[in-house]
Amino acid sequence: MNVQVAFDAPRLCIGPSIPNGTDDAVKSEVFIEDGISEDVLEKLRSFCHHVKL
Repeated sequence: MNVQVAFDAPRLCIGPSIPNGTDDAVKSEVFIEDGISEDVLEKLRSFCHHVKL
């Protein structure tokens, strides 16, 4: 993979969710760019990840 292909590829970022004040549990969300296949999104959800586009 060259630099341009890597730069153009869709990315994801794992970060903390925005606290809602209802519980003290630390949660994280997976933020996804357009271009990630629906199969990958479903696989992440099957592992109980909170996925946001």
